[in-house]
Amino acid sequence: MDLREATEMSSVRNGINSSSGVYEDEDDVALLSAEPAGSRYQGLEIKSGLCRAVMDDYARRSKVYVSDFTDGFHLKTLSATMFMFFATFASTVALGVVVDDKATGTNNCMGVTELLLSLSIAGMVHSIFSGCPMAVLRPTGPITLFTIKLYGLAQALDVDFFSWFAWVGFWVGLYMILIAAFNLCRYIRLASRFLHDMFAFFVCTIYIHDGIAGLVGLWPDASKQIGDRAEWQDDNCDGPACWYFSFILFGITLFGALFFNAVTSTRLLNEAGRELIKDYALTIAVFLAIFVGYASQPAQDWAHSNNNTQYIPHITLPSTVTPTFNGLVSHNRTSRGWFVGLSLSPRRLLGEYNTTEQFDKPGHHGKNFSDICGNNEVGAFGCEFDTASVFLAALAAIPITFWFYFDQLFSCLLHQIGMGPDGKNLEKGAYYHSSFLWMGIFNMVLPLFGLPFVTASLPHSPQFVRALQVTNPKKGGAVRKVVDSRLAPFFMYLLCGVALYLPGGDGRKLLQLVPKGVVYGILTFVGVAGVLPESGNQLSKRALLLFSFPSEYPKSEKYTGSTTYNMHLFTFFQATALGICWLITKSSSFGQGDFWEYIGIFFPLWIVALIPLRKKFIPLFIPEEDLSLYLDSENSHGSEQKLANPV
Repeated sequence: MDLREATEMSSVRNGINSSSGVYEDEDDVALLSAEPAGSRYQGLEIKSGLCRAVMDDYARRSKVYVSDFTDGFHLKTLSATMFMFFATFASTVALGVVVDDKATGTNNCMGVTELLLSLSIAGMVHSIFSGCPMAVLRPTGPITLFTIKLYGLAQALDVDFFSWFAWVGFWVGLYMILIAAFNLCRYIRLASRFLHDMFAFFVCTIYIHDGIAGLVGLWPDASKQIGDRAEWQDDNCDGPACWYFSFILFGITLFGALFFNAVTSTRLLNEAGRELIKDYALTIAVFLAIFVGYASQPAQDWAHSNNNTQYIPHITLPSTVTPTFNGLVSHNRTSRGWFVGLSLSPRRLLGEYNTTEQFDKPGHHGKNFSDICGNNEVGAFGCEFDTASVFLAALAAIPITFWFYFDQLFSCLLHQIGMGPDGKNLEKGAYYHSSFLWMGIFNMVLPLFGLPFVTASLPHSPQFVRALQVTNPKKGGAVRKVVDSRLAPFFMYLLCGVALYLPGGDGRKLLQLVPKGVVYGILTFVGVAGVLPESGNQLSKRALLLFSFPSEYPKSEKYTGSTTYNMHLFTFFQATALGICWLITKSSSFGQGDFWEYIGIFFPLWIVALIPLRKKFIPLFIPEEDLSLYLDSENSHGSEQKLANPV
């Protein structure tokens, strides 16, 4: 530690933040004090100097960089890669369908192609160059929500969506780079297990909701039978029999994966056989469901030829890897290349235009492109720079950056802390700032090509690490080691990108052979696996105790040492916070108008507000002695290490 850093540490211990010159709460100061190597919060200490924390990440990780590759030559790498490929690919394809929707999405401005390319490109780069390679990067559900809201704002502002999205990405990336450069990631330590568990539970319920809603959405819809039947038959079933069979495939995938994942608690086969089945639980369930689907092909052929019954719906992928764009007249463009740029102009001016085409904007009727742009060149950078829209993009980027701050850093916390042997951190250390810096770079660059944002994902990141854990069945499944390498994430992202190209016969892609019922089963399994008590989520464990007698409470859990009333009251506070998260994200269902339509974009501010609410409001009802049992008894993964002064 140099003199400058030591001086700052001394100032902080005295209650003064030397970088801001303001006094901080003593509890907060204790949380932000430097910690020895190997401690729970290694990597989140105070580091003075620009980019010092980022450089510290790379200084520590560089010592094991070679082993990051050599350690990957392990059977766990293959099983974890396949597990996370199906989990990530299925959820990304499902979100791509949502964001592509003409009515409720981006009106075909962005779709499956963009989400998979964003996931694959950013993920492979991150897995090679980041200090935190096993964080699973992808466009998440909330990112899809933000993208759709930004599309609506672009329509309201009457600016090109892609250019507006690129400017929002520029500001998001800039904010994130500054956060990493000034070591602001360390403040994630102020968020205690109260927020960790609630946040992870909320994200998992999103996957459960999307999986079940997707399955229900396959039910035959008579309104969609109007017009060309071929236009919609890939989206829905046209009869109950088709839907019921999709439901069977959904059940085989979900319950098959849950059974195979829990096979180690049975007496089937021997220990090695049970471990092997558990490693490939989701992969086995997916292939089993696909086999059942295609074993029924003769029956489907008969029903189709005799009753004109539709085949079960499958994944729909683009025939070519080109930007999602259908040439809508309202966009005043005839094509779109990959590069978008940072233009903002009075009308959607990206791509190739017919300058004699009339504008459809009110007030522009009777005028053509040249009337508005004058003699300015018509090209990729438009004809006028809209300063007001750039300023609004900077404002819109603020709540999105808040979300990335929590989502990215929570994912890094929950997949690094307590996941190693004996409930300790990963053996190669914990890293935050370098990964956050790369997220800033990705979210600045990707929108320039019409690609969505990415962030580390829950529950995928902790599940990926669990899939790489080598356990000892003779010691109750205790973790012996974690196969911490860069190979498993790299190959997983590579498979997601290659999936866009693999042919499957009959003019279809290979992954188009996967029924949609299987996809929605995978989504639901990912969510359910993340909220099961075995996942380490204490909120799940305490919620189950609501339906149990106090005499049946587990004595090994410290949180059962408090009064029953206070324990359930704490669970109630978390459940209320969870419910408000859902209310905000579903705000557009409550009424018409811009207020209800766009309030969802401010959802991250509620997550921020939960930190002071936990610290100042909840202690009014629950004494700190009991709170310490819920927050100190273990970290988010079952370690018995104590966290001093949790917030």
